[in-house]
Amino acid sequence: MRYKAVLFDLDGTILDTIGELAFTMNVVRTKFGLDEQPMEEVRAMVGNGIRNLIKRSIANDEGADADKLFESFMNYYIEHCVENTFPYDGVEDMLTELKSKGYKLAVVSNKADVPSNKLINHFFPGVFDYVRGHKEGTELKPNPQVIDETLSILGVSRENAVYVGDSEVDIKTAINSGMPCISVDWGFKTHEFLVEHGATKIVSDMDSLKNAIFEG
Repeated sequence: MRYKAVLFDLDGTILDTIGELAFTMNVVRTKFGLDEQPMEEVRAMVGNGIRNLIKRSIANDEGADADKLFESFMNYYIEHCVENTFPYDGVEDMLTELKSKGYKLAVVSNKADVPSNKLINHFFPGVFDYVRGHKEGTELKPNPQVIDETLSILGVSRENAVYVGDSEVDIKTAINSGMPCISVDWGFKTHEFLVEHGATKIVSDMDSLKNAIFEG
């Protein structure tokens, strides 16, 4: 097999996290006297880390303090992140088969590192070789810094790895890292959106994803 490692995005790729992200967003907005936002509005703002989610959420809320909302969001979300969150259909079997065939598996996400690890340990215990969420003071995807770190820890070259994600950020991350990308259209972005943003391989179900990985 060509690929020896598969790096996955988290939100919208292996876990449907929008329910708890939207719920937490509205808990925090309500706490600070702001109107709630529909889930689909929150969905459109996800993808570049929680700080950017907060900034987008309050773009039209004059006087809202992004730092205070961020702190409140993180405190609540770390406690409740496994609620209203679900693995996508077939993802557990797909990951188990990849692991059984010797692939090294990692998660590289713009979600903060603590909830990223909590979610993976809860839903996929013992499956992934490495989980890397965003840490304060480091660059977010699509900067290749975290990809380089992950590949180094896995001991796999970029020529033998593939990145799997659901957004334009993931496509850019793969390009910036010099590795191929498989885009999934069951997440937070539509098939058409992914095409418009340069996706070269798009899959719509877990079997197709698995076959794309096997085929290299």
